[in-house]
Amino acid sequence: MRWILLLFVSTSALGGERCHALDGQTLQCGREKVLVEGLRAPSLKHPQGEAARQRLQKRISAGELVVERRGFDQWGRTLGRIYVGGDRVSQMDVSPGAPKNTRHTRK
Repeated sequence: MRWILLLFVSTSALGGERCHALDGQTLQCGREKVLVEGLRAPSLKHPQGEAARQRLQKRISAGELVVERRGFDQWGRTLGRIYVGGDRVSQMDVSPGAPKNTRHTRK
């Protein structure tokens, strides 16, 4: 099964399934957990953890979400880059005080 997922370099979040933020750096897309490459955020146990989760949720809700799968971590989560409306989501997008409506290029 893992080999099949690796063959699809970029795909919409599992055929249009809705994703939601589990914390400030992990998405749940159907049964799949996706650790977002390039994001660092406090755990939900940390005082700022829920705010980080909400910022990521707001960002992924702003347009069409695409997950570029890049492998798996040691706990079986998918490692991936995420794009919303064609723009890669970066740390700048989900940091406190991030400017609204910024556009980033694909890398």
